[in-house]
Amino acid sequence: MKKSFSFLLGVGLIFSVLRTDSQAEETPMGPGPHAFRVFGDRTYAGIYFSSPGEMPEELKFYSTFRSPEYHLWESNIVTFYTLPDDFSEEAYALRQEEDGPLPYPPEAEVLYQVDITENWELPLFIFLSQSGSQTPSVLGIEDSPDTFSWGEVMLFNGTEMILEGEFLNRRSRRIDFGLHGPYQINRRASVQLTTQRAGSTRTVFDGSLTVAADERLIFFLLPPLRPGSPEAQYRLVRDRKPQEPEKDKEEEQE
Repeated sequence: MKKSFSFLLGVGLIFSVLRTDSQAEETPMGPGPHAFRVFGDRTYAGIYFSSPGEMPEELKFYSTFRSPEYHLWESNIVTFYTLPDDFSEEAYALRQEEDGPLPYPPEAEVLYQVDITENWELPLFIFLSQSGSQTPSVLGIEDSPDTFSWGEVMLFNGTEMILEGEFLNRRSRRIDFGLHGPYQINRRASVQLTTQRAGSTRTVFDGSLTVAADERLIFFLLPPLRPGSPEAQYRLVRDRKPQEPEKDKEEEQE
């Protein structure tokens, strides 16, 4: 049986910041590894995470597919942060030798923290630009194939527009801001979404989506490039089912 989706939305999609002065003492400890992946609406640079006692690892963002899996050890809390230009790995390693394992450098600027084991099997953390801010907002969703299966589509409306129209060959109901789905489709489906603007119906997206049986797709609708335009930007984030290794020829002969 499929699990329900779980994602966190705060003001502007922001996770609550849990940083405290006693970082090491406040961090729940657990063996791990706890796996997660990330995706961004653009290729962010200079955002890190780390396991307690380890060096910071910079996250890699791609515009059309998920990152490789990252693994958190010895903690349930994943922390995303930036570092100052004068950060020294050598000084941080020395401090950990003296003070014991730290979850992240004391000079780090914490962006978001979340309990990675809270209702998630394989979370995907989605980083989204915020108008008027250099700091991205973060959305966490369950991304395990046990919940979001092959051949399915999810829609994320990040436009702040209320949408309606035809979605996946069916007349859509109201599509508000946030995550919708997953939906099963038969390889190709039409998408014609509109919004009401100044008493008239304006097109937001008009096209089609294709998903093979061994793929799954997140369809992101993002705010328009031109202020006042109803035409949304979009991202198609595909994931392909890993191929099963071929059996050894000797085993097949047996």
